[in-house]
Amino acid sequence: MHLFNESIIKHQIPADWNNAHITVVYKKGSKTNVSNYRPISLTCVICKILESVIRDHVMEHFKRNKLFNNNQYGFYKRTIYNNTIVDAGLEKFLCPWP
Repeated sequence: MHLFNESIIKHQIPADWNNAHITVVYKKGSKTNVSNYRPISLTCVICKILESVIRDHVMEHFKRNKLFNNNQYGFYKRTIYNNTIVDAGLEKFLCPWP
């Protein structure tokens, strides 16, 4: 926790938190074809935890102070997008029957 607080106060994270290990993962098809692999970046888990803590605090600040527009459904965790469909008047396109 001390390291998190220090990082936030100094607006700086330890240098090795910025490092990532890049590797490739096979998708499908011929294993000899390079385009059948995708790169993935393995980043620091501790840094991801700090990012999620900061994100949660920022989101809470935005919600508490009503800084989101009502049409910004995509920014909320566990939000059901049906509201967006109904608000946009698109519900008639969801069902093939009247």
